[in-house]
Amino acid sequence: MLIIKRTSILHLSAFSRAITLVVGCLVMGITSVKAPAAAWGLFGTLIGLLLLQVPAYTWASAAFLAAILSRFFVDIAFVHPILNFLHFPLAMGAALVAAMRDAPQRSVAQSIAVGCIAFLLLSFISWAFNAGEFTRPLLNWLVLLEPFLIIYALVRMPPSRGKHTFLWKLILAILWVQFPLAIWQAFTLGLGDYVQGTFIGMGAGAHVAGGIALIGTIVCVARGLSATALSRKLIWLFCGILLFIVPVLGDAKQAIMAFLPALFLLMLTFMRLRWTTFVIVLPVLASAVLGIFLYYPPLQESVNWGRISQGLLGKMQALAVITNNMSDNPACWLFGLGPGNSVSRVALMGMEDYLKGGSPLSQLGLKAAPITREIWEMTFSDWFFSSSSVWSGISSWFGLLGDLGLVGLALYLWMSWKLWHNLKGCRKWEIGVAKAVLVMAGLLGGMYSWLEEPGFTLTVALIVGLGLIASGEQDASAKDHNRPQFIPICWR
Repeated sequence: MLIIKRTSILHLSAFSRAITLVVGCLVMGITSVKAPAAAWGLFGTLIGLLLLQVPAYTWASAAFLAAILSRFFVDIAFVHPILNFLHFPLAMGAALVAAMRDAPQRSVAQSIAVGCIAFLLLSFISWAFNAGEFTRPLLNWLVLLEPFLIIYALVRMPPSRGKHTFLWKLILAILWVQFPLAIWQAFTLGLGDYVQGTFIGMGAGAHVAGGIALIGTIVCVARGLSATALSRKLIWLFCGILLFIVPVLGDAKQAIMAFLPALFLLMLTFMRLRWTTFVIVLPVLASAVLGIFLYYPPLQESVNWGRISQGLLGKMQALAVITNNMSDNPACWLFGLGPGNSVSRVALMGMEDYLKGGSPLSQLGLKAAPITREIWEMTFSDWFFSSSSVWSGISSWFGLLGDLGLVGLALYLWMSWKLWHNLKGCRKWEIGVAKAVLVMAGLLGGMYSWLEEPGFTLTVALIVGLGLIASGEQDASAKDHNRPQFIPICWR
């Protein structure tokens, strides 16, 4: 009996792909003579089919690189600003390629897929209740769920161990680029907002560069704590200290304040279950934090409780504006005021003062909602609230509640909890790093719109995805060996 196997375009051999490319080029060349438009359509289809052969982790890596480096190339190479948004289709491509491949299902991947679909439906339901431009629910979904698409792609189609190691080297290399650029910018341009790393020309470039540099510090500290040789421990810790210089030069205080609890959690993760360890490590950690505060005077403002209480007033006033408008209609508490109608990143896209001249986003024709304008004017009418973004009325968590209500906020938290819950065990440093950056991201989301900043969120997504892969490998190894394992303090 002749058995003919059904072959998917996603599983073509190298020879078959080469034949497809040659035949496609010939057909396109013949078609271009009489029907140029059809030829370009065929060319696009051919390129799309070939790109589907690219592994999901390659798409995810490309999205990460685009989010981190695009502004640098736009500034120095005069590339069109549309490059700054290339990471969006790359992230969607990563999720699409992963979803189309045959691979063993993992519960965390299924949860992310369900959450992404539910979030999209909720965005359209909220939009239907509150009206607005049709692009709002799509944009809101893409901006907020982009990191989850990257994590889904990595977990659904995990790379091989060699590629896994390569991705960690890529992350560290890109994060390390921020250090020499920060040093050069500090000496040539000045301190503070001028120190932007690769995020040149971005309004919050100094904060984002400092934030991802601190993620690099977390990785270096974890590698140092897990290393066995003393020399390697010292080298990794020294590298972490150097990366810590970036946010100091850029005066990224909010990033540093969110980093410290994340670092504390990382330290606890690597501590053994002995009181003597607590007695030794905690004083050292406290001394290090005290030294940072003493030698970095601007950070002392972060523990000025008078300024903190005054600054929190700006946040509470913005939250009061959102909740008061939600109280006008009980459905708004469930589904929100509509995508892009409060203080989310999509909502700010409609503000003339927020967008730069010539930005491709201006072509979307988004109009700012009255609530967005009220909170924006409330912030910038007070010099103290406008003196720092951390005191402004803008926050990712407020934007989630205002745009999509309690259902949207609960759904986002549920998806985040699924990530945390599946980062099981502590024997691999990747898992500790993933948990630490999740904590840092959650704290920063309350300070400003960090959960909607691609340069930061895609870095977090790549690290969390690799941490989930390491956690899965650890579970499989434990089941295979079926013997008691030493487990340090684990935070679930």
